Amino acid sequence: MTRSLGFLVVSALVGVGCSSSTTLDVDADSLVIDIGPQPDAFTPPVDAFVPPLDAFTTTDTGLMRDAGPRDAGSDAPSDAGTVLPPIDGGNPFGDAGALGDPPWVPLTVLTDGSHCAALTPCGGDITGTWDVGGGCFEVPLGAIMRCPGARASGSGMSRGRVTFDGTIAHRVAQSEVDVQVTIPAVCAGFVGGCAAIETQIQMSTPDAACTTEADSSCLCQVRVTNVIDDTDAYTTSGNEIIGTGSGKHWAYCVTGDALSYQDTSSTGSREPGIIDLARR
Repeated sequence: MTRSLGFLVVSALVGVGCSSSTTLDVDADSLVIDIGPQPDAFTPPVDAFVPPLDAFTTTDTGLMRDAGPRDAGSDAPSDAGTVLPPIDGGNPFGDAGALGDPPWVPLTVLTDGSHCAALTPCGGDITGTWDVGGGCFEVPLGAIMRCPGARASGSGMSRGRVTFDGTIAHRVAQSEVDVQVTIPAVCAGFVGGCAAIETQIQMSTPDAACTTEADSSCLCQVRVTNVIDDTDAYTTSGNEIIGTGSGKHWAYCVTGDALSYQDTSSTGSREPGIIDLARR
């Protein structure tokens, strides 16, 4: 499990790993808008718009399964965005027993080029039940931030629970991550305006929208929600958790009643972020 959204949680960013931060991989070539030659006023030129879409998109990798958005319910976190309408992600936990549902916790979403604190694997005993306590994700925004006056911010919420019984890991989690970007009018004009930017983003992430502000700049919001509920056998070796079925590896560290993990698999796609858990 990684610190925020990795093995177990997060939006189900749930994974087996350990640490307090993780970088979300973004395919910089997947969403590029070429705006052609730039006027002298651009320093440096703005030649692409790369939104943080793939950074939050996970695939079926055994211990980490993306079950997609959920229908509306009564348990979703409040929507921090200002462009998309609020949504309710429902409740994937069913009867959570005496412990009740795990609480929603905030995620750290970095959009300014800074980095999450590195995870230092230390191993330890993971047997027991753990609730997601937080996480950290880095969202590189690419060339769009070279546009003079471009601004970005990110926020996220997650909740999840994972149980290690010595041989089997069971995890249930959900999360919502929002990224908002303001694109100045001088840049938006070269790609066809806010509507064109919205169309390009939605090709990769449908839950996205852009509005035209009074000064003709574009305010765009991208939202990714996820839910997971999966079970897999596991082993631990040194400072790693290894999914027997998936073959994935997570570096991890247990300190007292805290567990952090991060996907370090050498093959296949890695789960993003570092997830932090607290022992129940």
